[in-house]
Amino acid sequence: MNNFTLINSVIKSLLSIFYFLFSKVLLILNKLLKFNSFSFFINVFFLFNISSSIYAQATIVTNPSNLQINTALNGPGIVIVGGTLSGAAAAATLRANQVATFSNGVGGAGLDIASGVYFTTGSAPFELANRNTAIQKSFNPAGATTVSDPNLSIIDPTATRDLVSYSFTITLAPNVSGLLFSYQFGSEEYPDYVGSNFDDAFGFFVSGPGISGVQNFATLPNGNATSINKVNAGIPGFGSPATPVAAYDGSQSSLYINNGHTTTITGGKYNQNTAPQPGPFPIFTEHNGLTRLIKKTIKGLTPGGTYTFKIVIADSGDALLDSGVFLNIIEGIISADLSISKTVNNPTPNVGSNVVFTLTAGNTGPGNAPNTKVTDLLPSGYTLVSATPSVGTYNSTTGVWDIGLLNIGSSPTLQITATVNAVGSYLNSASIDSPDIADPTPGNNTSSVTPTPVAQSNVGITKTASSATPNVGSNVTFTLTATNAGPSNATGVSVTDILPSGYTFVSASTASGTYTSGTGIWAIGALANGANATLSIIATVNASGTYTNSASIAANEADPTPGNNTSSVTPTPVAQSNVGITKTASSATPNVGSNVTFTLTATNAGPSNATGVSVTDILPSGYTFVSASTASGTYTSGTGIWAIGALANGANATLSIIATVNASGTYTNSASIAANEADPTPGNNTSSVTPTP
Repeated sequence: MNNFTLINSVIKSLLSIFYFLFSKVLLILNKLLKFNSFSFFINVFFLFNISSSIYAQATIVTNPSNLQINTALNGPGIVIVGGTLSGAAAAATLRANQVATFSNGVGGAGLDIASGVYFTTGSAPFELANRNTAIQKSFNPAGATTVSDPNLSIIDPTATRDLVSYSFTITLAPNVSGLLFSYQFGSEEYPDYVGSNFDDAFGFFVSGPGISGVQNFATLPNGNATSINKVNAGIPGFGSPATPVAAYDGSQSSLYINNGHTTTITGGKYNQNTAPQPGPFPIFTEHNGLTRLIKKTIKGLTPGGTYTFKIVIADSGDALLDSGVFLNIIEGIISADLSISKTVNNPTPNVGSNVVFTLTAGNTGPGNAPNTKVTDLLPSGYTLVSATPSVGTYNSTTGVWDIGLLNIGSSPTLQITATVNAVGSYLNSASIDSPDIADPTPGNNTSSVTPTPVAQSNVGITKTASSATPNVGSNVTFTLTATNAGPSNATGVSVTDILPSGYTFVSASTASGTYTSGTGIWAIGALANGANATLSIIATVNASGTYTNSASIAANEADPTPGNNTSSVTPTPVAQSNVGITKTASSATPNVGSNVTFTLTATNAGPSNATGVSVTDILPSGYTFVSASTASGTYTSGTGIWAIGALANGANATLSIIATVNASGTYTNSASIAANEADPTPGNNTSSVTPTP
């Protein structure tokens, strides 16, 4: 024992002596004053300040026999026999002071345990009949005698003072393969000596078939043993050294109940717990603090097997300030072989389609399984559509299918319909469990299926032209828009657009991929769900050829809507015929009365073939028509119309008109040309000559 521990022991002893002497003084005053009004006032004042008030309490049986202890612990599905009560104190003292049975624990004492057995290092009759009447209380039933328990010593070798131990055997029913028990641990060491060496401890040791050696099942959720330093308010006490001992763990404060002690803190430690304690006092017991109900299960036991149990509690470091534990009845956990199987109606569903998962729960016994639940929370690769259980209810938020009672041989089902998402986890697992049974074959308590979705990319292509009626020879811009309506991302996206003969490629531009004019392939590559890409192709409109321009799109993924994979546009080009006329005279100064020959040349510089070509050349008054000759069409002198008809792109036609030069008249001879097609260059559509006779 180090100096700090020794000082704390002295302090604890002095406080206990003070409390004892103060109690005696009150008793003497009562006798001297013969319980007059002054005596009544002193008692009321004392009790108010020390214990706040006296409420109800548990119904207790002190000095119980082994049979009474066993009966108080014996729950359904088991049989408790035997019983050895031992410890540091004399046998009579142990039974009279350190053990009691109780009932009315919830309604009477505010415990979480209705009935059971209470073991203590102090005085059970006092601790169960008082509601934290003192800031610290010690009874030390064993005096200076110490006893070491080999199993409890593993938890704390110094846990040897006022030790009490009770051993017994449990035989399981044929359909029981587990045990359920619960407890609440309390102490007067709280809060002052949290973090010190006064680490009073409790153990619940079990051995038998299926258990390796002797195991302590009185452990906290984090696996630690139950002791002052392992379960507390999370704040070191006044009696703790500046740095709490290595065994201190304040992480389990959620399990702790303050039964009225101080709550003020200085320097990271509780201030010393002094009278009057601030309260409230929720539990009718002398302890300053207790744990909440700690429930434990022991599974994997042999049905019908017999097991040895030992309950041990002791003070650690010294015999001052007592600790106790309330034990609930020990219940057998029925053995039931639960199972769950899961199937899917389509192992390779299309993304965006629905799949149906069918879960089938089973129970091959030997016992029925109450409170059975199956957990199947859909992973991110699916979106819930509906769930239909044959029994119970399904909560889509938690994924819990609450079956309730699952009888032997029953096989309820749950059908979950879900949409397959484009991305996410597709492994869908289900597990079955009941907290009220022990499953001898846990290997069939989970089931999984992993569909392999088939990606679906609804790629589409649309094409527009900058002009529906472009002039032949002009440029037209084709705009292609590739889209992916999903639901999957698309890869290897390619668009084919080979310009037909009615166009001549000029250029192409895109921000997505590349376009090769020679093959007409626009290689886009990846196109995410909901994304689009654009390509612009500039082409010159030819005079002839095919004008329907089509594009098609494809991707690596299956396309659920192939109808939008092609798009066409058919501009109607406006023909353009650049027809022209030139006229010459055989003589610029012909003699009056002589003949002059006018030569007319009609041309078509395209780009379109010209139709309905007509040249008008009416001889003016200065000439008299003689004759006309042409290899193309006909010339009517009366009207001056040279009807050429068709004139191909790049072709020409010639007309010769012979006329006699008159002595007077107009000598300027003009000709004009026209065709059915639009003429992009009308400036060459007329021509004139003016001989000077």
